[in-house]
Amino acid sequence: MISKRFVAIPVALMLAASLARASDELDAEGFVRLFNGKDLAGWKVPDGDNGHWKIVDGAIDYDAASEATGDKNLWSEREYGDFVLRLDWRLKEAPFVNRNVPYILPDGTHAKDVHGRS
Repeated sequence: MISKRFVAIPVALMLAASLARASDELDAEGFVRLFNGKDLAGWKVPDGDNGHWKIVDGAIDYDAASEATGDKNLWSEREYGDFVLRLDWRLKEAPFVNRNVPYILPDGTHAKDVHGRS
C-alpha cells in the first residue's frame, strides 16, 4: 500500500513547479501574457489555414481568408476561467463601418451618421 506521504510529495512538487512557471509568465501587474509578440507559440492555428493567421509588426494579424475547413478561429493552447482580459487591438484599414453593429457612445446613446440616422 502506498502511503499518503509518498503521494503527497509528488503532488506538492508538481504544484510548486506549476506555480513557479505561472509566476514567470506574470507581468508586473499580475496578468498572464498570452502573446509573446514574436510568433504563435501557445496558440492553436486551425488545420489548413495556410498562413492567414500570422504575426505582423509584433501583432497577431488575420486577413479573414483562412482556407481551413470548419472552425477558423485562433485558440489559446491553455484554458482559463474567471479572468479579466486586457488587450490592445487595431483596425488595419480605416474608416471601417459595419452597418450591422451599432456604434454606442459613452453616454449610452447611439451615434448618428452624417444624415442624422442611428
